[in-house]
Amino acid sequence: MKYLIWATALTLAACGNTGQTDNPARAAVQSVLGRVTGQEPKPPAMNAAALINADPGESLIVRIVNRDVVAALRLTAVNGDRVTWESPGEVSMTFENGILVATRGLTEDLMGADIAGVRAALDIGGGTAIRQHSYLSSEDQITVATMTCIIDPDGTEDVITRGGTVLAVKYTEDCTGPRLVFSNSYWFNGSQLVQTRQLVSVAMGYIQSNPF
Repeated sequence: MKYLIWATALTLAACGNTGQTDNPARAAVQSVLGRVTGQEPKPPAMNAAALINADPGESLIVRIVNRDVVAALRLTAVNGDRVTWESPGEVSMTFENGILVATRGLTEDLMGADIAGVRAALDIGGGTAIRQHSYLSSEDQITVATMTCIIDPDGTEDVITRGGTVLAVKYTEDCTGPRLVFSNSYWFNGSQLVQTRQLVSVAMGYIQSNPF
């Protein structure tokens, strides 16, 4: 099971060979593994602070929302505005200016995305943009979904960052098309994008990402 491998790899990386049980970061990651295997009660959805301590350095904390699985991805490639992160289980995610444009290694991957105008609308406080998502069908054919997206401010919320909790402005992107209807969320502290919740695909649902 891919998600179990992913969580197990993160557990090994975070825990090392200390054998200690009082490390809060170790306990947080073990809770994720226990939740996947059904061996312990469900803890809070995400302990970002513990995962930051467990995986110091430049990392991306990602949560698969509908499975409540959390992992720390490492920076592996930068190509202009595109940045790719990868987990120990070889799940990778590529973002363009903070917007998810591709995934690999998940159940139903986002093969590519044309997000022209989305970040521009976010930068000016809202607007309308066109999105196109590419997916691989069961017949190994690329299918394309086109959506019209409306971006609006949606209040403020506290978000955990490496430097502490910050007050962030939330923006909601409501996308509608013949094949896909979804809502993404973005949290900005000033001009810095500190958290996102974005759709991967219908089968995978959403990921929440926190860059640190």
